[in-house]
Amino acid sequence: MKSIIGSLSIILFFSASLFSQDFVIEDDGLNDSLRKTIAIIPFQNNYYRSEIDRSLAASENLDYQNLRDIQRKELDKQLYLILNDEYNVLSFLKDKNEDDQELLDYIFYSTASSYTNLDSDEKVDRSILGLGQINEAPISEDQRYMKTVIHHPPLMATLAEQLPADLYLFIGELDILLPKNYDEKDQNRYIYMHFTLYNNSGVIIDSGLISQVISQKKCRKIKDISMDGFAPIAYQLKNRLDSL
Repeated sequence: MKSIIGSLSIILFFSASLFSQDFVIEDDGLNDSLRKTIAIIPFQNNYYRSEIDRSLAASENLDYQNLRDIQRKELDKQLYLILNDEYNVLSFLKDKNEDDQELLDYIFYSTASSYTNLDSDEKVDRSILGLGQINEAPISEDQRYMKTVIHHPPLMATLAEQLPADLYLFIGELDILLPKNYDEKDQNRYIYMHFTLYNNSGVIIDSGLISQVISQKKCRKIKDISMDGFAPIAYQLKNRLDSL
């Protein structure tokens, strides 16, 4: 009798376990279907500004173009990894192919970038692009950001067809800068990510600047910049999305 009871207990235990597993799987699947989709649009090549690239390129044995491309991918990777906890994330750089590049080129053609005052949300009246490089803006770094504006209306219809998402995250610019204070130059570096967030109706629902201070010692390797600079920025963005 004891053996029969023991057998029944084992059967009931495994049945309950299997039911629990099935329930969890179904629940996860339901959550996945309810999660919003967000597409990450990386910054254009011209909109990368770094004051540490000379030393970083020497340390990593890379030229400027390769360094910029890797930084672009690392920022995209951290955004993907951290946002993917709550969103279905679409990335142009994760599994890059020819079709993706063609669509990305069309997105860049259909958008314009404009330095915007964070407080007033007004355009900064000065051309800050010259000879393919970003020049200094007339106001300080933490008072303005690079806003992405859609100037070609058919873009949203194209995105709805080829890259359907609930949200479109445009990275307007990436800066890695030295401190303005001379006494701090041997200590910290400042990373700024400029972004504009559109919904699928083409309406801006959030935009601005996210910054992160990183130790000078963590700026000698790209992997350290990614983990100690880009990852915290991605978490800050995630918190902003959660509050919308």
